[in-house]
Amino acid sequence: MEASSCVLIGAARSIADKLPKTLATMKKIAALWGKSAIVIAENGSTDNTKAVLETFRKTDPDRHRILTLDAEANAIPARTMRLALVRNKLLDYVHAHYSPYEYILMIDLDGILDDFEVGSIQKALQTPGPWDALFANTAGKYYDIWALRSKELNVMFDCWDFVRHMQIQVRVPAEFAKEIAVKQYQNKIAKDRTLIPVESAFGGLGLYRLAKTVGCVYKGQTDTCSCTELIKNIIPGSCFPYTCEHISFHKDMINKHGAKLFILPSLLVKSQDEHL
Repeated sequence: MEASSCVLIGAARSIADKLPKTLATMKKIAALWGKSAIVIAENGSTDNTKAVLETFRKTDPDRHRILTLDAEANAIPARTMRLALVRNKLLDYVHAHYSPYEYILMIDLDGILDDFEVGSIQKALQTPGPWDALFANTAGKYYDIWALRSKELNVMFDCWDFVRHMQIQVRVPAEFAKEIAVKQYQNKIAKDRTLIPVESAFGGLGLYRLAKTVGCVYKGQTDTCSCTELIKNIIPGSCFPYTCEHISFHKDMINKHGAKLFILPSLLVKSQDEHL
């Protein structure tokens, strides 16, 4: 890894209590690379997040960058659309300032790196085969079904849109709809399993080849329905208008660059039990 370069990026909003441990781990990961930088975008925090990030920036101002996006992001009420804007701003910054770098490591900053094995990033880079993005597995049940599209895992639909359609069109109770569309797919993935091909995934951490992200865009809303093969005669106007912002980005990677995306089962992050 000493001959490779990487920009670590992430979005922060009201997570001051999670940041110190996460930032410390990010510094350890950054130190693995010959050249590295950390870029974090923050907006709308109501706690001490801004102060924590500013203190962090000052520890290495040449390699730590903090983007404050209050003016642009705070006016967007829908969470997925706000996250899409923030992630796009991060990518724009990386492409403008670090275009010669080889990799981007996108990380959720809300505690998924607690007890993270830093060496697993080194092992990830040694993964054989033609890959352009590797996504994390979870130490417990795999939780991130909304960002997931995978023929192999039988998830090719927007899980929360499916929940909505079941409630509206089939009159299924909310919890039962969630069991069908979300929970039955939140299974434990054995860490010794081989690479799992996906059309999209995230799980809190994604390692990307930077060149394969050029021209790719995050979008937090959609005007298409992924549930037409699951529920017949979709009622007009019943679709959930918001979608996971990772879906469009990964679709662009595939369509524009022929990118090959995988979950790497051995790349483990902390379980996010609140999503199970």
